[in-house]
Amino acid sequence: MHFRAPYYTINVIRGSKIQKKVNKKKENGTHPSSRSVLEFIKNHPYNEIDYRTLKSYFSSYAYPSRKIQDLEAQKVIARLRKGFYAISPRLSGRDLQKGIIANLLYGPSYISLEYALAEYGLIPERVYKCTSVTSQKNKNFKTAFGDFNYKHLAKELFSLATQIKKNFRW
Repeated sequence: MHFRAPYYTINVIRGSKIQKKVNKKKENGTHPSSRSVLEFIKNHPYNEIDYRTLKSYFSSYAYPSRKIQDLEAQKVIARLRKGFYAISPRLSGRDLQKGIIANLLYGPSYISLEYALAEYGLIPERVYKCTSVTSQKNKNFKTAFGDFNYKHLAKELFSLATQIKKNFRW
C-alpha cells in the first residue's frame, strides 16, 4: 500500500520487504503557505491559468500535481480541459470571459454565429451556448462555466474571416 502524505514516513510493502519512504520538501526551498497560494491565485493577471504555470509555482512540493488536485477539490480552480484551469471568480473578483475560455478549449477558433450576434446586441434572443467556428472538426464541450459549441468552417473561409476582421473598421 502506498500513501502520499507530506512530511511523514511511509511504510511500503513490496514483496516480503518493508521499505521506508519519506516524502519531503525539496532542498532548494520551502512550500508556499496556504495564504501565499491564495494570494498567487488572486493576483494572477487572468482568470485562466495553465498547468505549467501552476506546476512551476508548486515546484517546491514533492507532488505538485497533487496540490493542483487539492485546489480543484477546494474549488479554488476548476478544470476546463486537460492542461487548462479557470480561477474561481469569487476568489479573483473578476468575471470569466467566455470568449477567452472558448479559444483555450479548442483551437484555432474564434467566436462567431449566434453568440457573437447576441454579444453585440444584433439579435434579441438570449444565447446560452458559446458558439465558435474552427477549421477543425465539430466539437461540443460542457464545462462548469457553460456549454461551448464549435462548428467546422473550411480552411479557405476560416482564414478569409480572420483577414476581414484584421482590416475591419467602424
